[in-house]
Amino acid sequence: MPHNLLEKDLAKGGNGGRRPPHRNDKIYQERRKRKYECVCGGKFTYSHKARHYHSKKHLDYIKKLYSTNI
Repeated sequence: MPHNLLEKDLAKGGNGGRRPPHRNDKIYQERRKRKYECVCGGKFTYSHKARHYHSKKHLDYIKKLYSTNI
């Protein structure tokens, strides 16, 4: 006998409370896999974009860029 709602849903043939696939899931998956190249020379994926922008390599490039333009 199922003890909770998840087990009852699975027993009925449900998907376990997970959301149905979204029509744009493939687009998002491709975006996450794609490699990006920054002007500083760094390479990153979409999911690591923020981490790259805070990296030493990127910040040094930005600092150098602004110090030569002043």
